[in-house]
Amino acid sequence: MRIILTGPTGTLGKRILEGLLIDSHEVSIIGRDRERLENLVSSLKERGLSVRCVSTTDLRNIELARRALQESIACLGGIDALINSAGVWDDTSPWDLSVDRWIEVYVVNTIAPYTLSLEASRYMNNGGTIINIGCLSALRGHRIYAPLKPSPAYLASKASITYLTKQLAEILAPKGIRVVTIAPSWIEKEDLTHSHRESIKDHVPLKRAADPWEVVEVIRSILYMRTPYITGSVIEISGGL
Repeated sequence: MRIILTGPTGTLGKRILEGLLIDSHEVSIIGRDRERLENLVSSLKERGLSVRCVSTTDLRNIELARRALQESIACLGGIDALINSAGVWDDTSPWDLSVDRWIEVYVVNTIAPYTLSLEASRYMNNGGTIINIGCLSALRGHRIYAPLKPSPAYLASKASITYLTKQLAEILAPKGIRVVTIAPSWIEKEDLTHSHRESIKDHVPLKRAADPWEVVEVIRSILYMRTPYITGSVIEISGGL
């Protein structure tokens, strides 16, 4: 498949990219930090994994984001799937959270994936798949992340993209395009603190965070499923929460 992935340098984005390349897909990546993108591509190349196209852009600028998507589609010669994995976390004190920062988080986490999805659909003439990386908090509430600081801008943005997935599915159904959101809870990463891990053991029935590769397996299932009727869906990766 010809697949475009945003946010490939984060913990989850890297594993998604690796999984796509291991499966021999043609992949174009879109990210903000050119140096990080180049280092990522080089490290993958050393392992025999090749990224087809790389585009550096700031998703806070919707017009630049749209242009980067168009360039990626031209480089791939078309598009079969878009994975919106880019995201911004913010835990600024609610009393200090500026309107500008709120808008920045919302644009990257909600408006950019929504806009890129609509733009990508223009080129999916034979159908396609759009996958948004959401958050379980949109379904379970913010208390599942009890040790973390309040993050109203982030949580509101993830709740919004979860709803907009259903709206996009309705809009794009006549074109044969599936739209699905994946809603993970805790993801295993190096910067999880002791208090994070203790909270996970106390509240998550499986007593651990999700391995990023478990999320990749869900993405693989969506990409390869033969049932177009699964659209507008929110797939939980909750560990039993």
